[in-house]
Amino acid sequence: MSRFPRRFIDDSSMEDPRISLCPSIHYRPIKPNDLDRLEQIHRDIFPIKYESEFFQSVVNGVDIISWAAVDRSRPDDHSDELIGFVTAKFVLAKDSEIDDLVHYDSSKGEETLIYILTLGVVETYRNCGIARSLISEVIKYASGLSVCRGVYLHVIAHNNAAICLYKRLMFRCVRRLHGFYLIKRQHFDAFLFVYFINGSRTPCSPLQVAIFIVNYMKSGIKSVASKLVNEEKGQKNRKKFLHAVAMASSSSSSLSVTIFLLLAPLCFSRELPSQIPNGTLDLSLLWYGQFTPIQKGRVQDFIESVNFDAKEGLDPKVSAWWKVVESYQERFEVKDIYRQKKSNRTVAPRIKVKVVRSYVDEKMKYGKELTIGNAEKLVETAIGNMSKVVPVVLLSAQVKAHGVGFCDGTCQHNALAKIKGQKEPRPYIMVSNPEDECPGECAWPFHTADKGPRGMTYQPPSGEVGADALVIQLATGLADLATNPTLTEFLFKSETTPYNDDGKRNHVSSIYIADPATKCTRVFGSGAFPGFTGRIRVDPVTGGAFNSHGINHLKFLIPSIWDPKTKSCWTPM
Repeated sequence: MSRFPRRFIDDSSMEDPRISLCPSIHYRPIKPNDLDRLEQIHRDIFPIKYESEFFQSVVNGVDIISWAAVDRSRPDDHSDELIGFVTAKFVLAKDSEIDDLVHYDSSKGEETLIYILTLGVVETYRNCGIARSLISEVIKYASGLSVCRGVYLHVIAHNNAAICLYKRLMFRCVRRLHGFYLIKRQHFDAFLFVYFINGSRTPCSPLQVAIFIVNYMKSGIKSVASKLVNEEKGQKNRKKFLHAVAMASSSSSSLSVTIFLLLAPLCFSRELPSQIPNGTLDLSLLWYGQFTPIQKGRVQDFIESVNFDAKEGLDPKVSAWWKVVESYQERFEVKDIYRQKKSNRTVAPRIKVKVVRSYVDEKMKYGKELTIGNAEKLVETAIGNMSKVVPVVLLSAQVKAHGVGFCDGTCQHNALAKIKGQKEPRPYIMVSNPEDECPGECAWPFHTADKGPRGMTYQPPSGEVGADALVIQLATGLADLATNPTLTEFLFKSETTPYNDDGKRNHVSSIYIADPATKCTRVFGSGAFPGFTGRIRVDPVTGGAFNSHGINHLKFLIPSIWDPKTKSCWTPM
């Protein structure tokens, strides 16, 4: 069962009007009465046929652990019906295919790993973060087992959306396996992803250590030799030189061992997530491609409007929306830092957003076709030599971003990137002008939707579809990043509900909502439903649709955001 193909299921799809706008998703173990539904979803999602023994093992918990997702807000006869699942099994660390990557005590033969077998979500519930939550359930369960050293899985190499998801969940891609999958008589490569837990980590390879020591010794010898040869020449100095070389070799060897011992913890350490942004989000903008003055001005005006909460001006304001984002900090582990001494009341700190750098690359140095490789270079370019900035990469309409997952259920990226010379991964935002590539998916309601109920379309408040589509995607990325900067829900104090699986094991199900702006995609006002934006306003002069005001009485249409206090999508109107 180690080669079950998996498909990433967090992509866009037609929304079912029978589904609640904000479904109440709960997670539980898979039970025997889920058998028929489980088989049906596997047939619908995966390109291969699974044997009946596999399904029997899943529903009866024989050598397989599993979690199911259900929507409690559905009618009674469907409220406990499977809408998603994840199945996994235990593998002994010493017998696994990543035993050379995992740091574990070989004398303890019981140390294990968890291998994810299959992951699936029905089409009408995609884009709700269910796949991410299911994987998180596996990670939390594994983390509670002291003998478990990690969670790992395979993903087909062309599934860019899945690759992005696993990176966002802090999985590490450790290998590319050529011809791993055989589907319909055709071989496909796969990537191997690992999430290290309980002190496990990827060690430096012996080759890397050897190369480091040899290079250090060579550089030490060359340095001493160059200095002596340049100072004096002659037999006497040649003897001194040979003596110095011997001394350098000896001292270099000792120093190499010392430095290796000092650097070893760095080699063996895991990448730690970045800190919670409390105080200021300093943005470094990279404009990649050609943008109109209206598009650039629109983005700048929106960013300035985020903290514009002066009494003057019209309501509702963009800043009121941002205060909902700031309220998420009350749920962080550091909440006591913000507790007021007199009232003993927790107050969410302000998050100021400002642009500290703006860089334009109209010639598109890395080309018009984006891949994961050159996308990371764009992030590095946006950071420049600044250490504490959030890079924001804005892609023009000329850039084709399918290679990094855009227009495949994703209109903006909010992810982590490993930057050369930096120990910790950096969160970044990448948004795309969808005018040419996928306006039906990422420019609604300014363009006719290409999936689901089409509904009404509106004029953009600025007069340019690309400008206001960029604002919607940037607002989504900013809100998701500010509420969850390390792109993992484990930073938050989650409200939990324990449940028991016939006394076999206890699980904890989190009701925390990851990516709160993405959660409320295509909701712009109260009363929204698929194909209808909800309550918004239309400017009688320009005909532009809006739901909030910013600086200089400017009008914006911004996405709603999930409010953890009311457990619903907060809308400006």
